[in-house]
Amino acid sequence: MNRPSRRRVCNRCGELKVRCTLLEGSDTCERCARLGHQCVFVKPARAQAPSRRKDRLDQLQDQVNSLAAELALRRREEKAAESPVSATSIAEQRYQSRGQHLLDSTPNQSPRPTPIAEPQTAIAQTHDVFSRGFLTISAGDRLIAKFQKVKMPLFPFVIIPPDTTVFSLRLEYPFLLLAILTASTEDDLPLQRKLETEFRTTICNRLVMTDERSMDLLLGLLVHIAWHHYHFETVRRQLYMITQMAISIVVDLGLDRDHNFGLRDIAAEVQGHLQEDTDAEARHHTSAEKRALLGCYYLYSVSSLFRKQLYMRHTDWIGRCCEDLATRPEYPSDVYLKTFIDIQLLSRGTEDIITCQDILHQVNASFEWHRQLSDVKELGREILARHSQDDPNIPQSLLRDLQAIPIYINKSFLHHNIPIMSLHHPESSLPRDSIIKDLFSGSKNCISTMCELPNDVVMHLPQTSHTMLWYSLLVATKTALSSSNSGAGSREVKPVYDLAVAASNLHKRLSIGDDVWAISQRAIGFVLSWLERYEAQGLRRQPPKEGSTHPKPDGGIPRVANPANNGHSLPMPAWGALDAPTNQSETLFNGPGWDEVMQNMMIEDFFPWDISAQLPWPQNNGGPGVW
Repeated sequence: MNRPSRRRVCNRCGELKVRCTLLEGSDTCERCARLGHQCVFVKPARAQAPSRRKDRLDQLQDQVNSLAAELALRRREEKAAESPVSATSIAEQRYQSRGQHLLDSTPNQSPRPTPIAEPQTAIAQTHDVFSRGFLTISAGDRLIAKFQKVKMPLFPFVIIPPDTTVFSLRLEYPFLLLAILTASTEDDLPLQRKLETEFRTTICNRLVMTDERSMDLLLGLLVHIAWHHYHFETVRRQLYMITQMAISIVVDLGLDRDHNFGLRDIAAEVQGHLQEDTDAEARHHTSAEKRALLGCYYLYSVSSLFRKQLYMRHTDWIGRCCEDLATRPEYPSDVYLKTFIDIQLLSRGTEDIITCQDILHQVNASFEWHRQLSDVKELGREILARHSQDDPNIPQSLLRDLQAIPIYINKSFLHHNIPIMSLHHPESSLPRDSIIKDLFSGSKNCISTMCELPNDVVMHLPQTSHTMLWYSLLVATKTALSSSNSGAGSREVKPVYDLAVAASNLHKRLSIGDDVWAISQRAIGFVLSWLERYEAQGLRRQPPKEGSTHPKPDGGIPRVANPANNGHSLPMPAWGALDAPTNQSETLFNGPGWDEVMQNMMIEDFFPWDISAQLPWPQNNGGPGVW
């Protein structure tokens, strides 16, 4: 329907607000013609189109349209892949524009579980942390650059190429992107906690609900586990569970090449094709997949320091991956991966020696194990000389492991609670004093050198380095208290106390509030209190009386309440005040609920290991000493 044209009004009639009527066949109105005035008409104003403001729904619709176009492009490529003529050109164009070669993680041709459907992935991207306003794209790019520069060299099992952007990771590796963002926001605790919650939700949706197995999930889990200590509120409950998820993906993807007992393998072995099939499948594994396998083995081995139930078998394929990456490195950091793994093998070697010789049962066996242990120590010296300590490219995390070699070699004697005296033999080249000395010197080096590092380096070290710091503190304490038959005195315990003070000061410098470093500092404070109690009282631990109303310790590490929850705090007496014990100190250390207080005040929610099982309880040495 045509609307009538807008009627024009001359200037004079418009000012007087009177009717303006044009004379027929003239450009002058009746009033101006009658009065002899010049009749000037106003040009009609052009109607303005209504302004449209893009609201949030419009932006989301644009994103959906963009993703739909990308999905259509992928489908065309899949159809074109069936044609060998055009598949190569299309793939090259898309890889250059989108960075599909990003992590060199093209799946091999072995049978694998089907990943999540593409439409679901596209829908998930519309509800990620960027579309929901947690982060901007530019902020995400800065966090990726931070991860590449600061964190990635410390954990070289997951490599992000220099030209990686949020767009490329968001398109191909969204879960890895989320893990990188979560690990790189340690200086923004509220944001990091939001991202960590989103990370766990994604695990539930993709890994559990949809049964997805992919390199995206595996690499993301490895990054999250490596810096999982940032999330001190969920470490004990979820660290080992997430580690088990990672090894499950490794097995399901066939990255470990560790064939299980099945009909397919039996048939191949009978026909003589098992080794041939294994070699053919091994050629399809990419460098990223090999790094992921080695990273999973490394994290498993370090986690077994405090949970020996975690065990991942070292196979010939793992050794082959180490050799391949060392001889044909894709990135400079690949040459160090073999050293990471070989250090973990030292403790496995000692464990095998102890188990095979049956030292635990005091069987009258030959002392061949002394020679075998010497061979393990020789391997440790060879590993230590493999890389120069002055190498500017060597990762700081690897330096921490190199300094812990004496601990890795001898820690099995502590884990099995072998009496140190039983290790002495007149013909042995490794008497008990040598084992104790190696354990204590290794622990001292680990703690002191880490405390000397700059704060910006310690802040970004993976949880494996911090795990070794805590383990070294426990080892130093136990070896110091075991170094004398009549009980340790001030001379043995004071160096351990100094190491604990240095570690406490380190975490104090790192803390910016209610974070992992503050909780760790409080935990070390209770180790100091334990040592002070040992020196001041020298009391023997008493079992709970029958009928006691106090709860029995659960065997876990004593709990320290969160500082934000008005938790208890334990007084830290000065060394000078310990020379003359008072009734107050006796009440503190001899109170009816001392054991239970220690159990409730230490931080079971953060440190998953059992400190009460690692440290021997103080024995009566005849009174307090003076340090």
